[in-house]
Amino acid sequence: MGLPEPKQTERWRRGAAEALLALPMDAHARLTLESHLRALRFYQEELSKVEEQVHQIARQHEKILACLQSVPGVGEVVATTFMLELFDPGRFHRAEEVTSYLGLAPMVRHSGEQTPSGRLRKVGQNRLRSLLIEAAWMWRQHDHYARDLYHRFLERMGIAQKAITAVTRKLAVILWSLYVERRVYRPAVV
Repeated sequence: MGLPEPKQTERWRRGAAEALLALPMDAHARLTLESHLRALRFYQEELSKVEEQVHQIARQHEKILACLQSVPGVGEVVATTFMLELFDPGRFHRAEEVTSYLGLAPMVRHSGEQTPSGRLRKVGQNRLRSLLIEAAWMWRQHDHYARDLYHRFLERMGIAQKAITAVTRKLAVILWSLYVERRVYRPAVV
């Protein structure tokens, strides 16, 4: 509509909605804007309710979350999401089942004597997988074991994204173990 964007909307600061409503516009555009702002308020209130529900659930599982958060780089969001997405960690009998569920297991196709590892399956929990990858970068930064593991994978694979994915797979297995055993993280030596 050729209207200047108010400064308050750059990072959606306080007063952004009021600044938009103060812009000169025709009646039909104002009705549309008011409708969008009502929808925004609804979603903000809904998000607030969901966040409170997640915090209530987290308070019920403080011990489990403390175990998961004992891994450097794993915070409240990653730990809570991991706990809620896995729901019942006892239903997995092997680490491979967990990594497959999360979409962190590579596809393997056997041909003759060779056993090449392939790409990741595009299945599993996308949001949790991306959170775990971010947590793996932080884990690598704050833990010598993870850093050594990352460099070992990087030397073998030569691509940083593949190396961090392998570290993420290891992180997921560690988190699953901590969840099942209800214990805190103890760094190991590669």
